[in-house]
Amino acid sequence: MSALKIKLRGSGRVHFTTTKQVTVRDSDGKSTTKTETVHHRSSEEYVDQEAVLFHGPELGVGHHIFPFTLFLGPNLPSSFEGQYGNVRYHIQGVIVRDWLWNHRTKVHVTVNSILDLNEYPACIHPGQTGNHKTFCCLCCRSGPLSTRIHTNKQGYVPGEYIIFSAEVDNQSNKEMKHSNVELVEEIVFKAGGHQKIDKRVVAKMHRGKIDAGESEMWDRVAILVPPLPPSFLGHGRPCGIIHITYTLKFTVTPEGVGFSLKSKIPITIGTIPLRNMFNQIQQSTPGPFVAGGVKNPGPPGGFSDGQFGGFSSAPPLPDSFNSYMDLPPPTYAESVWGQVNVRDVEDDENCEGSFEFAPRYPTYNFLPPQPSAPPQF
Repeated sequence: MSALKIKLRGSGRVHFTTTKQVTVRDSDGKSTTKTETVHHRSSEEYVDQEAVLFHGPELGVGHHIFPFTLFLGPNLPSSFEGQYGNVRYHIQGVIVRDWLWNHRTKVHVTVNSILDLNEYPACIHPGQTGNHKTFCCLCCRSGPLSTRIHTNKQGYVPGEYIIFSAEVDNQSNKEMKHSNVELVEEIVFKAGGHQKIDKRVVAKMHRGKIDAGESEMWDRVAILVPPLPPSFLGHGRPCGIIHITYTLKFTVTPEGVGFSLKSKIPITIGTIPLRNMFNQIQQSTPGPFVAGGVKNPGPPGGFSDGQFGGFSSAPPLPDSFNSYMDLPPPTYAESVWGQVNVRDVEDDENCEGSFEFAPRYPTYNFLPPQPSAPPQF
């Protein structure tokens, strides 16, 4: 063995495809049209460090411990896994051997960028929007279908409850099939002047039909925000190739022919909650989060479960938290999207490690909301 090295890498990657029609001519001059797939790729490097822990030439038999320190710079984007791109950080140990293949072990780690909701003035204010439409059939025109939706504020952290009220007033002559409210994550992947948009429904609530001439109220309904990456992947939009936003979408769908009526309120997901919400965070934590009826696997031995199956024994908080000494510490819970395979093309049979990974995001244990008077529209 000639050396023992430790490496820290962090990067963002995007890859998606589009298609285009191209015309080609054969040797006889005959032209044909075919569909061609175009690959769009982009990347960013965030951290690249290497340290030599042992210079060789020989390490005796036995168990050896080598302390090391690696530096994470400021303004790094949060870890993220998406369909067309990701932001990943990993630490790799390498045993460099003369005349033999190197032995490598890799572990992926989560980096969490800070997004303090207190620095975004709109987050503390209620959100409100509405929409309306009419339905026409030949020469007949019905009364309007109108909707209103109201949130208690516009900024939240994982573990917190979005409190909303909504109203459907169906003065049309059509029956509405159903109404639903969705918390939606929208990701824009960018590469070479092109972009790909992907939307994922984080949480959804559903109600049934609304007869013609009838109305329906959603009165202070609560949606729990699960473990998610912060909006923009952190303060200052530190990632230039992946952009994340959230919206609360209210949709009413008519029976038969007709387009759904939609209303949207922008939502900011942060890592530090609004200060006026600190007193609603509990120090103790209940059992692990259950998504889709499947219980998240528990943490390793020596840790206890948080509300979302996170680690209650959290790492030291960054300096950004020093201004909030009364803020109960978060747990770190596995992303609501679960684990993905993170093996790279360079991870051959000589590289060991676990390649099923999910980022863990700061998650707070908020008290369940208490009933109170509904907001006024």
